[in-house]
Amino acid sequence: MTQHIDGMDILIAQLGRLEKVPKKYVTKAAKAGAKPILSEAKNGTRILVDTGLMKSSLHLKGERNRPKAKKVYQIAFKANPAFVKVTKDGKRYFYPASQEYGYQLRNGGYMPGAKFMQSALQDNIALSEKIMVDTMIRGIREGLGSGVLRER
Repeated sequence: MTQHIDGMDILIAQLGRLEKVPKKYVTKAAKAGAKPILSEAKNGTRILVDTGLMKSSLHLKGERNRPKAKKVYQIAFKANPAFVKVTKDGKRYFYPASQEYGYQLRNGGYMPGAKFMQSALQDNIALSEKIMVDTMIRGIREGLGSGVLRER
């Protein structure tokens, strides 16, 4: 099943006209597309808020990539020792992961996770794609207009 993204045909046509695309346009588009997902993960109804520590530590983290003109952002938690818990058995676990995916109860039962990050992604994927495409188109048009980008 293929999914249609509004504006993708325009973007592909513009990319075909260019000699090369500077990474700054790709980075800007990737970050702009990740922001609605981050916002939903922080402010959505599924995140459990007790002290607000998990909510405040969510941030965008850029991954390092070898290929040029590629940028990936992941929504991650800032390093915090309060997130690493230890059971009586001495096993360590990451508290935010247990809230997202669930955990085993002492009595053998299972507490399902809140899936706040997964639902934020699913609810905003179309918006995120549209924002990325629109940001790339806008960046390419600005680059062509200012002479930063050259056509083939």
